[in-house]
Amino acid sequence: MDAFSQREDDRWSRMTESIDLLFSRVADIDRTQQHMASQLDLSTKVMDQVLQDQHTLAKQMEVTSTVVARLAEHHHHQSSAPGRSDPSASQEVPHTRTMHTNHRHQGESSGSSRPYASSEEPNYTLQNRS
Repeated sequence: MDAFSQREDDRWSRMTESIDLLFSRVADIDRTQQHMASQLDLSTKVMDQVLQDQHTLAKQMEVTSTVVARLAEHHHHQSSAPGRSDPSASQEVPHTRTMHTNHRHQGESSGSSRPYASSEEPNYTLQNRS
C-alpha cells in the first residue's frame, strides 16, 4: 500500500506541475495580448491624427488655390487694362491661418484651431499700383 500511495503522490505532483506550467503559459499569452492591444490603440491614435492632418492640409490647399486664383485673376485684369490706374480700387483677400497641430501636445488644445476670432481675422488689401 505504501508503493501505491507513493505512485499516487508522484502522479498528483506531476499533474500539479503541469497545471502550474499551463497557468504560467496562459499568463504569458494574456500579457502578450494586452501589449498588442495597447500597440493597436496607439496605432489607431496615430492614424486618426494623420487623417486629421490630411484633412487640415486639404482645407489649406483649397484656400490657397482660391487665393492664388483670385491673385491670378487680379493680375490678369491689371495687365489687360494698363491705362486704368485707380488707387482706390482694391480687392480684399481674406487671410486664413490654422494653428499647427503638434503630436506631442494633443491634450493641450484650447478647443479652437484658429488663433483669431472670426471678427479679429486680418484682411490684406491688394491695391492697383502704377
